[in-house]
Amino acid sequence: MSQLTTEKVIDTGLTNILETLPPEVILHILSYLDLPDLDSLSRISTSLGALTKDPLLHKCRILIVAPSRVKHSLFGHGGALRPTIPDLVHWGVLRGLGIERRWRMGTYFNSRESVKQYEISRRLQLSHVRHVLSTHLQSKSPTALARVLPDSEPCAPRLLPVIRRLKWCIRKDKLAQMVRDRDRDSGANIITVSKMGDDTRNQSGSSDIFGESSSRARVGIDWFEGRGYGLWKENERFRLAICPGVGKYVRYFESLGK
Repeated sequence: MSQLTTEKVIDTGLTNILETLPPEVILHILSYLDLPDLDSLSRISTSLGALTKDPLLHKCRILIVAPSRVKHSLFGHGGALRPTIPDLVHWGVLRGLGIERRWRMGTYFNSRESVKQYEISRRLQLSHVRHVLSTHLQSKSPTALARVLPDSEPCAPRLLPVIRRLKWCIRKDKLAQMVRDRDRDSGANIITVSKMGDDTRNQSGSSDIFGESSSRARVGIDWFEGRGYGLWKENERFRLAICPGVGKYVRYFESLGK
């Protein structure tokens, strides 16, 4: 409240001082004010409001003040006043090919040929940008070319290679265990078949001809379906030594998991 009262006192004091001045001095002071300022001043004081509407003041504004301001704005120099051609070029108002160089050389840079050259250069630039974007968007990533599905692992992207190698190692161990179990089962089947054949031969010594022939036929079928008698147990190293062509297939299937 105190601040508002002091402002009112100051305003009233200034208006009282202005009212004591002669009208010619007040009109000269009002000539430096703009129209919105004159309007606000007319609302403050009635005596000053009559002077703000004086026709002599507005005639002076139209004939003297306004032309001087326009001349100052048009022919002044500096960043805040009339800008130069390099300023307009740097601000992007004037556009063209080598405008600043042509202006320094003193040549005319606003001819029809220069405008056509600038338009052609803009078209070439836009076509180049479109070509680059189209080639970039049409090109597929290496994973898309390899037809690799995106990973759905709930982990960080940096851990994906480690998880892939771990999964592939687990898969290789399972395949190796399956092969070893199959070899072990086949060896056990051969031993049981041979024992069954010996038992049937010992028990059928005093049997009839039909029972002996049926047991021999069964042993022959089991022997034919089995893997035969081996001097040593087969493993992966032995197979690669006997059939070296299998190695490339093994390497191919191992490379699929990498």
